[in-house]
Amino acid sequence: MKRSTCFVFLSFFLLGLFGCSYRLGDFTVLSTKNVELGAKYEKVGTGEESDEVFVLYIPLGSPNIENAVDKILDNKQGDLLTNAVINAYNYSFLIGVMGYKVKGDVWKRAALSSIDDSKEYYQLTQNEGELFLVSCKDPNKMIKAQQKHKSE
Repeated sequence: MKRSTCFVFLSFFLLGLFGCSYRLGDFTVLSTKNVELGAKYEKVGTGEESDEVFVLYIPLGSPNIENAVDKILDNKQGDLLTNAVINAYNYSFLIGVMGYKVKGDVWKRAALSSIDDSKEYYQLTQNEGELFLVSCKDPNKMIKAQQKHKSE
């Protein structure tokens, strides 16, 4: 009897360790806030956050990508992400967790009073329907922020 009970508990424990994760997408620029064209931005670091819910036979809620992005931006006091990657994961059989993980480079709007010549700032600009973060020091250095959408 003890041997079969131990086997059942061990089986459920091992099944709980299994799960999967997959990449939902890569985003050149990602934000849940309004950003201003022409404003100067500075990179404040890299962040990684997740929004997850517990699973107890059924999910006890619904994970949200927007919450994960908001957590990164709030923790780093940023306004937008570049080179953002979103992954979904589900590590549960009967019990476990599921959610979304977001990571990327965090940028905040530079305050005019704190602009320092030793730092590199980028300006968000639009050219022929495409958005770019252009270096204020070297205009040839730019990060493409949005792909041009073709109308069908």
